[in-house]
This record gives sequence, structure tokens and C-alpha cells, in this order.
Amino acid sequence: MGQVLCAPGFPPDLALRAIRAHRDVLAGEDAGALYKRAVKSKVTRVDLPEGGRTLSLCVKEFIRPPMLRWFPLRLRHRPALRSWAAAFELERRGIPAPRRLALVLGPGRSSFLIMSFIEEALPLDEYVESAFPPGALPAKRRAFLCAGASFLERCARADVYHKDLKASNVFVRETSPDAWEFILIDHAAVRVPWAPRPEERLLNLAQLHSSIGLSLTFSDRMRFMVRLGASDPALAGREAQREVGRRALRRRCAWDR
Repeated sequence: MGQVLCAPGFPPDLALRAIRAHRDVLAGEDAGALYKRAVKSKVTRVDLPEGGRTLSLCVKEFIRPPMLRWFPLRLRHRPALRSWAAAFELERRGIPAPRRLALVLGPGRSSFLIMSFIEEALPLDEYVESAFPPGALPAKRRAFLCAGASFLERCARADVYHKDLKASNVFVRETSPDAWEFILIDHAAVRVPWAPRPEERLLNLAQLHSSIGLSLTFSDRMRFMVRLGASDPALAGREAQREVGRRALRRRCAWDR
């Protein structure tokens, strides 16, 4: 038998309805939107009629290898359980993230994490491309970089480390003309409490630099590094900047093969 874990106030029957709608979306029906279909996971937005309104939820399905089907439930569904626990810790530590609503651990290979849907937000790489085209105001770009650096510093102070901090795993919502909210997703890659070591922070910066397009110039990226170096000596200086550049280049070359 499987298990259903729900946040306070979220009914289990709504979780099961969300999973049925998730499967409908994967089958091509007009029940929401498909965001990711991969070997290990599938992500959809499902739109459910609820109390005279439409409730939009995000459903992430974790698919484990067939060989694990004989393992105990907590081993078979480890990524989903890790995501559930990490979402709780992010909320407790004040780091913006989709709110966890339910976790359904199936008797087979799949488990389902049901979260709040992020309204009016874009992945970091998409936001940068649309908000900062050539000729965009330098002052706004500098304010955005400062806000992004502040978000990374906030995560480090909260002992939050994301193993795969590429741009598609950070969503951005513009809350006013010169203010932004940064939101972490892919909670299976979150480690907490985990004070990031200097090499891990350098890796995170390389992940970000290599996954953001050319809308941010070299000067923008160096300004971002200087801002972070002011609060963390391990990230200050030319050697740290060169190391981030080398790691980012290696990641880009690996993707291009």
C-alpha cells in the first residue's frame, strides 16, 4: 500500500484528484500544462475546479528504477521524501519556495509531490532574457544583480545549499519596478542544514553563470562577483572570479558536446 501525507488543511482527496489530472495532462488532455517529461521525473500544472473557482497546483512525479520496487518504501521514494522535508525546512527558514501541500507515495515506482503553483514568475534564464534586452537600463540591471546576490547570501546564512543551482531552478517574480522575489525549486537537490563550503559556493556561481544567457555582460557578472565577495572573503578577488569562469566554461563545453 502507498501513503498520503498532507499539509494541515489540505484534503487527501484533493491530492488524489491532482494526480488524476496530472495523468490526464501527460495523456494530452486539456487539464493544465506539461512542463517537464524526463526519465526520472515529470512536472505538470493541473487546474482543478474547487469551490466555484479554479485551483492551480504543481505536480512533480518521481519515477524510480524498476530494480528498487522490492526495497522498503523509504528507500524506494527517497527523492520525494527528501523534497518533502526540504520544502518544510525552506519555509521554516524563510527561503521562498513553492509551498508543499501533499506527498503521495505509490506502491510502485512513482511518487507524487503536490505543491502550490508559482504565479507570475519565470525561470531566471527566461526572465533575464525578457527583462534585460540589449539597451536595457543599466541601473535596473545593477539593482537586479544586487537583489540576486542578496538572495544567495540569505540562503548561505540560513544554511541552505542547492546542489544544482542552474538558472532553471531559480524562479523570479518582479514585485515592484526595482524589487524581485527569488524562488528555489527542485527541492530534491536542496541540502539543509548545510553550511556551503567555499568550493560549493564557487560551484553554485559556475552553475548560474553557465546557464544564464548573454543578456548579462561580462561587466555585469564581475559586478555580481564583487558584490558577493564583499560578504564572503572566499568569493573575493581575481582568483575566485577566474575559478568561477573556468568551471562555467567546462560546464558549457560539456553541454555542447
